[in-house]
Amino acid sequence: MPARSILPIALLVCAAPSLVAVAPVDGAADDEPTSVDEVLLARSLDPDSAEALERLSLRASESDDVDGAVAYLLLAIDAYERAVFASEDAKKKKLDGLARRLKKLDGGLGSLKSSRNKYLRDLTWALKLYTNNQGKLRNALEVGERVLSYRPDHPIATGVVDDLLEQLDADARADAERLLWQKELKRSRSFLADWAAEHRSWSDAGQFESRRFVVSTNAGYDVGQVAVRSLESISDYFEDFYGGDVSRQKGRTKVLLCRTHDEFERVANDPITQNPGLLAFIRTGYTQRGSDLELEFTVYGYDPRDQGRPLSTLWPTLWHEASHQYMAFVSGARPAPLWLNEGMSSYFEGATFSDRGEIRVGLPAAARFGHLYALLERDEPLLWDLVTAEGMLTGDQYALAWGVVYYLVHGRGEDGVLLRPMAVRDALQRVEGGLISGPGLFEGAVLDGGEVDLEDFEAEWRDAMLAMYEAEQDPVTRAGELVAIADVRRAAGATRDARRLLGEALLRDPDCIPALSANASMEHERWLASKRKSEAAADATLLWARRLMDAARAAGDEAVIDEALDLCTAVDKAGIKKIWKAEKRYRDKLDRLLAKLVEEGRPKTALAVAELYVDDVLGDLRSDALARELRAAGVLALERPYRPFDGETLMGLAGARSVFRVEDGAIVGRAPRPAEASLLVERSLTPLFRLEGSFTLSNPNTMFGLTCASPEVGLMEGFVLRPAAKKGVELPGQMYKPFDLLPHGNLSALTQGYNAVRMGIAFRLDGDAGPMKALIVAGKEHAFVLSRTVPGELVLEIDGVVVGRRSVEEEASASSLGLVLYGGEARIEGLRAVEFDRL
Repeated sequence: MPARSILPIALLVCAAPSLVAVAPVDGAADDEPTSVDEVLLARSLDPDSAEALERLSLRASESDDVDGAVAYLLLAIDAYERAVFASEDAKKKKLDGLARRLKKLDGGLGSLKSSRNKYLRDLTWALKLYTNNQGKLRNALEVGERVLSYRPDHPIATGVVDDLLEQLDADARADAERLLWQKELKRSRSFLADWAAEHRSWSDAGQFESRRFVVSTNAGYDVGQVAVRSLESISDYFEDFYGGDVSRQKGRTKVLLCRTHDEFERVANDPITQNPGLLAFIRTGYTQRGSDLELEFTVYGYDPRDQGRPLSTLWPTLWHEASHQYMAFVSGARPAPLWLNEGMSSYFEGATFSDRGEIRVGLPAAARFGHLYALLERDEPLLWDLVTAEGMLTGDQYALAWGVVYYLVHGRGEDGVLLRPMAVRDALQRVEGGLISGPGLFEGAVLDGGEVDLEDFEAEWRDAMLAMYEAEQDPVTRAGELVAIADVRRAAGATRDARRLLGEALLRDPDCIPALSANASMEHERWLASKRKSEAAADATLLWARRLMDAARAAGDEAVIDEALDLCTAVDKAGIKKIWKAEKRYRDKLDRLLAKLVEEGRPKTALAVAELYVDDVLGDLRSDALARELRAAGVLALERPYRPFDGETLMGLAGARSVFRVEDGAIVGRAPRPAEASLLVERSLTPLFRLEGSFTLSNPNTMFGLTCASPEVGLMEGFVLRPAAKKGVELPGQMYKPFDLLPHGNLSALTQGYNAVRMGIAFRLDGDAGPMKALIVAGKEHAFVLSRTVPGELVLEIDGVVVGRRSVEEEASASSLGLVLYGGEARIEGLRAVEFDRL
């Protein structure tokens, strides 16, 4: 993977929808004749639909395309296996029927399922061994995750993980709970659509509960699940970070997430919501009972998609607000100095929540860091106004407060030693001791009781944060730097600090082999020092060594594979060999089968097998690599249609409901000056794609853009155009940047970046605008195609004429697509995408 920037923001990467297909209760496919085009149209709205995949298989059979029939039947069987049926008997009947059909079409694939099941049996054997005989509970969870990530309802793995809950420490127990509910993060489009229809109004809001939180929402089942799970997970960090008295809380924290901003204002019923930039807030109630103070908390927020922002921007906002309650535990609901209160809450905005339900804390909060960098470049005194601030902080000061806290937690000297390891803990203890001013707290906890001058600290802090910003632009290189510092700390005997640094490295590069290797060897040394009696050290050694082995295998590094295997076998003679042999046997069989299928001219079946029996089971990316190989060899060029718009609702599209509406089967949007409006496709698509449709602009001053982002960049890049204008056309009364800088009849490259004036992400025009080869006229319908058909190049066509080309990330792993509207009204019709190299 090439180096990539995580700054200034990574909030525009939209989450892909569920891969779980929910079948009708009877599990039956439609027996009526259906044309291939009709089936493809139905599938384009939900590519993972079991019914549509089964129909495609039937239509392929009718046209003597045995390769396609088998490939789509394999996908259909997998989708039905993941589906929810009215009864297990109905599910068994459906799957037995499909298995018989597969045997008739291709009896040679009959052993695939048994091979996979044998591999899963070997994993469950190791799972029981680690749980019952060896006491390697962390490795038991790791093996359990391999099974449950593929089959969330696997009865043996589910039962073992459930039984482990009582034996685990708090961190491991959180991991076990994550495994048991991660299936809730994988729901089909049809399930989400039905849930949304049933819970559309606030009076019908659904509830999602955890140990600490109760989330009520009508914004979507996925919204409720991620909100409650991520809040529960990050609260473990809150408790450790703050260390306040959580017993003061009465009941659980209520979180009210509304579907729209208008609803948010009504439900919260608070003047604070009149602030147009407010995304969420927390309300604290307290009751004095004798000498005890009882606290109650309610968080209010709304779905950011209502205002055209991606759903992913909601989570950091919720974590920020929920963090405030832990400061209240420390302060006893007394006001805490703003630089610490908001700085610590902003610190947690840098957390990430993966599609596997894992929370990670310690990365820079990207938007805050970008804002801070712009402020620091001015080279002006900033901290005195921050530490003396009362009432509320300005937007600039939020970035400063984040930067101070992040530096106190992570700032190190040239020798790799933390400069102020106890500053935050000291500050919290001073707040817990009673009311204290912002300057008094800063002087006592940060400036060593006045021994350090504020100006000297600010100079030190400024230089360090500017250098850190530059370093964070390349996460992979930054990870390597952190490993090097960890090596120095380890050599100095500071193993605990070294582990912390290695953890920070893995946040930036989860497959960083030097970090994984160092963790494994450190745990092995601890095991040896314990005279080989420590089960915990053996458990940890095996865990890190197995992760190292996975990373080495993905990188093709045989030497590191051997190193990892030696560490594994040193602490586990039985289980790892069982897993290793089972996996090697399974991989070898699949590799032989894939080669045979391609040789026999059955590339579609090969791709389906690679996806279902290699990638899904082993966590590889073999199907992607195979699809590229087949395309390069001229054997198979797949194009899968996808419709992000169903013609009736805006589900699956993130756009402000006050701006975009559905009208006669088209999307109509209106964005008056000076604010642009974005409409984003929420499903991430393949790296190579086409996005097509048509647009009609209301007047010559209406501008229309088409954009793309990849996870490696995280920001939108694309093009924006402005129609030609006849003489006498009235110009806008006031010019606004950047869009009004585009002349009529011209096109420009359009790119997002941090804007210090707007204190956030904004679009900019790149390079010189140029006249378009195609004539764009207001009031006339024009066809568009935005495409990346070869890596590294984005192309825009209007009415069949190429009007723009630009370079983009070459090694993109996915694509997020969007439209941008500015200065008037647009009608968008026929919106569809085509994904390359997907069955």
